[in-house]
Amino acid sequence: MTDNNQLTNSEQNNHGESAPVSNGKSGGVFFAIIATVISLSVAGLCAYLYYTGVTERDSLVQQLNTLSKKVELDKTQINNELQVIDKHIDGLESQVHGMSMVSNHNLILVQLNQLIGMANQSLVVYNDVRSALKLLNYVAGLLQTSLNGEYAEIKAAVAADINRLGSVQDIDTNLLVAKLNTLGGQINSLPLIDYDKTTSANLQESYVRESAVTSAAADSSLWYKFWANLKHALRSIVVVSNTNYAKQVQLLPNKEIIIQQNIKLYLLNAKIALLQHDQVSWKFNLQNVKADLTTYFSQTSITRALVINLDELINVNITLNAINIDATLKALNKLNKLQ
Repeated sequence: MTDNNQLTNSEQNNHGESAPVSNGKSGGVFFAIIATVISLSVAGLCAYLYYTGVTERDSLVQQLNTLSKKVELDKTQINNELQVIDKHIDGLESQVHGMSMVSNHNLILVQLNQLIGMANQSLVVYNDVRSALKLLNYVAGLLQTSLNGEYAEIKAAVAADINRLGSVQDIDTNLLVAKLNTLGGQINSLPLIDYDKTTSANLQESYVRESAVTSAAADSSLWYKFWANLKHALRSIVVVSNTNYAKQVQLLPNKEIIIQQNIKLYLLNAKIALLQHDQVSWKFNLQNVKADLTTYFSQTSITRALVINLDELINVNITLNAINIDATLKALNKLNKLQ
């Protein structure tokens, strides 16, 4: 029994000594397995990450290539659109240039019509050669700013009319008007003839003359004496005056204001005739002034000097011989028809 107990104890001891060895081996294997699993997991994770990175890289590269191609396409499209826009811009510039030329041409044409119309009005209505010449010089300066070939004809016409107007003899209208004003002032200061005294003196002279004739023939016949007295009485009653139409307003020559107003009217009409270059009216009115001056004013040295001045003014030629700008008007009408 004792031996059995000792055997049992020895077996137990043996079993107790071998147990730790078995447990150590099992732990190493376990750790190895865990390490292997972890290594495989890490390797798988690395492989997965690598695969994922490569895939993402390829995707990114593909996207970049796609974007690059799209950019190239957009760039090409933009270039094409820019070329189209450039063509449109060139076309618009051409249109604007053409419109500006047309607008400039129309503006010049409007100015030509206005200036030439005013020049023609100055000649036809006012007979003012100086103003017409100035306006045509403005027209010539305006035409020089344009190189349009359509203006060649009107340039030549304007130049010809300028030369023709420049050769017209200048009539100093201001000087003649000043002379008329001076003449009117001098006439206003002249004394009128005293018709009452003149008539009485004439009648007295006639009576004395007839009395002398009557006294010479007093002894010849009583009838002759009666006839002489009757004739003297009739002459003192009846006054014979000029019935010319131009002098009907001067039926009362002793009224100073009527005569002076008539002379002022004649001088005013002469000024109007001067501005209109009407030679007939000019002479007619100045001759009426001369007639009144020699009829109703005392014949002094001043009066005779004024008559001489009137004769000089009457002989002044104020006419303009067919002055016109027909060549310029014809060229302007032709230019207007081209529009």
